[in-house]
Amino acid sequence: MQPPIWPGSAQAPGPLPGAPPPVAPPRLRRESSWVALLLAGLSLALLTGLTVYASRPLATAPLTRAGDYIPEDGHRELLAATATVRSAEWARLQGPRALASGPAEFLDAAIDYAGLTGAHYVRLTYQTYPAATFQRPDDTLLENDERGLHRVVEMRDGTTYYYDDAETALPLGVAAGSAWQSTGTLRIRAADGEIRTTSYLTLAEAETDDSGCLVVTERQSIEGDTTRTSSTTWCRGRGIVAQQRGGETLTGVTDWPSDADPRSSVGTEGFTEPATLRGWHVQSHRQSAQYGTQPRTTPTMVVRNLYLYGSANTDDLVALAVPESGGTQILWRGHPGGTLLTTAQFGEVTVVTTSRRRLAAYTTSGLRLWDAATPDVAPTDLARVDDRTFVAAFLDGTVAAYDIATGRQLWRAALPAQIWHPPVVTAATVFAVDTSGAAVALDAATGVERWARSLPDPPAQVVACGGLIITGDAFNPRITALDAHTGATAWSHYQPGSVDSMTCLEDQTVLGAETEVVAISAQGRKVWTAAYPSRAPLLAYGGAALVVSGDTLIALDTTGTAVGRWPVSLDPAAADVGLAAGETCFVVLDSTGALAVGTPP
Repeated sequence: MQPPIWPGSAQAPGPLPGAPPPVAPPRLRRESSWVALLLAGLSLALLTGLTVYASRPLATAPLTRAGDYIPEDGHRELLAATATVRSAEWARLQGPRALASGPAEFLDAAIDYAGLTGAHYVRLTYQTYPAATFQRPDDTLLENDERGLHRVVEMRDGTTYYYDDAETALPLGVAAGSAWQSTGTLRIRAADGEIRTTSYLTLAEAETDDSGCLVVTERQSIEGDTTRTSSTTWCRGRGIVAQQRGGETLTGVTDWPSDADPRSSVGTEGFTEPATLRGWHVQSHRQSAQYGTQPRTTPTMVVRNLYLYGSANTDDLVALAVPESGGTQILWRGHPGGTLLTTAQFGEVTVVTTSRRRLAAYTTSGLRLWDAATPDVAPTDLARVDDRTFVAAFLDGTVAAYDIATGRQLWRAALPAQIWHPPVVTAATVFAVDTSGAAVALDAATGVERWARSLPDPPAQVVACGGLIITGDAFNPRITALDAHTGATAWSHYQPGSVDSMTCLEDQTVLGAETEVVAISAQGRKVWTAAYPSRAPLLAYGGAALVVSGDTLIALDTTGTAVGRWPVSLDPAAADVGLAAGETCFVVLDSTGALAVGTPP
């Protein structure tokens, strides 16, 4: 690549030669009037002919726009490194709200928010697979405007680069043989938070490979730093398909292994729970209200110690990491639109329901995987059928199954009244009940009705346990078990006081009652009680039932013995407290942002 020719340098061309002196036009003799008319007619005919000639179709020179290389929203390419693979994922953003749909560092860029009307941004994320613990992905925010595609923020290996004068990735008319340069101010924030301001100069040129894709070679010089050389292959409609940078070579992969495919949840959730919670350590934290992190929905835990919840401030989906060293870190936010109602985790895919009658799915790196319209709002939790399917119940009485990877509706059924309770899946059967007490069991694969019956009172609590469907109500002391295959009543248990939550611990149904925790056997007999009033829905995890009682988190085993007891600094006045569990930790979160994180010894 030739170095740039700066104005005023020795290589710059000299001034242009002066223009020649004007030549006086020849004098014309006066002719008779008929000659003038003839000349006027000839001029008019010549002008008409020139107009027709100029308006003829012309073959335009080929011009490649930079936008042609931006993939559709949610597109991803798999790139192989030496020992891992990386997923290059794309998302199209628009306007200042969209800048929140990414790492918090995007918000810290020097961007003129007043001038963002109609501006388009693109997010490129590199997610590494496999990973024993959550690894922060590399992220880049690019601006796409009439000048081309430009880098605004770039996050690599824990360091963030802010291009106050955006660095051009692809100019508007980029084509083979194009060469360009970018220069300006660069702010660099190290992993420890230290920021320094410097300047940069990037020289770039583009060529085409045998497949017609652009190979862009860049040499970036940062004042006070080393010069970096990189090569990136861009293909129309696919984005980046190969790259060499920092001594690492990434090559395209067409056969996606299941454990690295974010479009599917296969093989991503079968983690081994700890045999006991003895010796676990719990730390309490207070989430800052910065960026609107006050929770609205119960948190959901995903693999690699990342948990998500809905923000009450902005109705964004907020993702926080729980590092092994303790504490928390906001990684990204997604804005599905409308009020966020529920969140659910299916492997590495997070699905949310909103007040706009929509489902939206996100990857663990925060990119929207898909969204789908629904027949009505879904005010209750979603339920997993298998590695590829989940079911949802809607306010209009509809029960529907969806593909986790694509959001495609697989089947739907209808109940006569509104549904306010989440569906339950057990023994390849989906159980749903509406507000009239009409209960139905549907084949999980086809949606075909297996059995139906009427319940005397619509239950508020439903859980599947040991081939049974357990129903209960906060104001009805009767707990009823239905056979999942036939719908027949298997047993009934009288439980004094209200029952606020239920969970299944091995073959025991554990009830969170008004003043105690009660376990019922598969035969309907009470097997143990523990005098702990619960503030949060019970959670079965690690061979124990987790109970939040007062300001203490307690783990009870299958005999009712407390195998773990930890103080948690929750707000006593918090209206809602939620529990979530992941591969190697669990979290407790209340509606004020107080958080407790449990990690193994």
